[in-house]
Amino acid sequence: MPKIARSSIWPDFKAWKEFGISHGFDQRNPTKIKDSKIHKARSWYNYGQVNRWLQNFDFQRKKIDPNFADFKAWKEHGLKREYDQRNTHSLRRSASLEDRSWIRFGESRKWIDDFNFLTVRFDWSDFDSAKWISYGESRRYDKRNARSISKSNDDKERSWYQKGADEGWLTKFRFTNLREKSKFENLDDWLKYGLEMGFDKRNPTSIAYGKSKEERAWYQLGIRKKWTKKFQFNRIRAGERDYERFLRNQPEAEAIINLATVTENTTDIANILVQLWPDRFPSASQLAKSLPGAVKRIGHSLHPFSMWKARGFYDSDFTVPREVRYALDDLLYSIAIDQYQTKFNQSPVRTINELRRFAVQRNGVKKLAQRVLKYYQGVYDFHIPGHGRLNGVA
Repeated sequence: MPKIARSSIWPDFKAWKEFGISHGFDQRNPTKIKDSKIHKARSWYNYGQVNRWLQNFDFQRKKIDPNFADFKAWKEHGLKREYDQRNTHSLRRSASLEDRSWIRFGESRKWIDDFNFLTVRFDWSDFDSAKWISYGESRRYDKRNARSISKSNDDKERSWYQKGADEGWLTKFRFTNLREKSKFENLDDWLKYGLEMGFDKRNPTSIAYGKSKEERAWYQLGIRKKWTKKFQFNRIRAGERDYERFLRNQPEAEAIINLATVTENTTDIANILVQLWPDRFPSASQLAKSLPGAVKRIGHSLHPFSMWKARGFYDSDFTVPREVRYALDDLLYSIAIDQYQTKFNQSPVRTINELRRFAVQRNGVKKLAQRVLKYYQGVYDFHIPGHGRLNGVA
């Protein structure tokens, strides 16, 4: 029987399944999730694959084809389903595959403009920041987190949020960070609870990925508040197995460690991991020595490396501090230069054309591709005394 991987996010099949349903994965084809641009969706799929849970999840494996004969039939179906009482946004985001299939069919036939959807426009033109904030507070938006409003099914809530985003007012509004709601009002309460529970006798990793939801929440609150440095954990020296356990349960960390399959620069990889998770990795030098062994067991090879494979580091949910982003960008740049060398030697024109395509697309890796393209374009145009330019050599 295969060994089951464990995760603090999905400790068992039930948690993994509930996460999938809550994110609408049961309304999607598994291939779409596997190849999703969203890092978390791909991580969820891969975790289910490792644990052999995919076959027990009810994906939408068959595509619904409305196959309306003409606009009249499509319109009648929409009126029957009362789509004229909804807007296009709610249909595109609907949990019902039938709703989404109907709107997509209409879009493919360019019939959308001829159907009378419910359209509501909101005029915020006379709102300044004070009035915008006052409106939000009157609707108790300050009791909710920003995402619940930006992704709301209510058109006016989304419109209000977008106005704030366009004007740069979001930072002035005191949204509620729901994750930080807890019974620990201050550092003293947090420290006291940790001592009462005997957490000073355990290492931080065992608590961060403990079986108890409450102890995991206690630790995560300490991380967010930067209180963990003031708590005396029993910091047992971590080895390869400890790192392996953490990396398996942290998609962002696993993505970074996978870079070790395409570069021997484990020092930079270790430094980035230590900056992101200082409480997990107290020593960069120690981590650098342990990385090769961990990579052998859990690493997914990125060789041959390409801009397409680098896109995961630029997904919207792959967020890292600015200073770490600079270091990660430089590491990816050096890897790309090295990995594209063989392709460039074999076919300079084809390689440059590939990089040009990535350098003009809105694919997340645009800036990285532009840097690598600039490097190889310079090599290609370099003047060799007595031989001319490389691009003039047959």
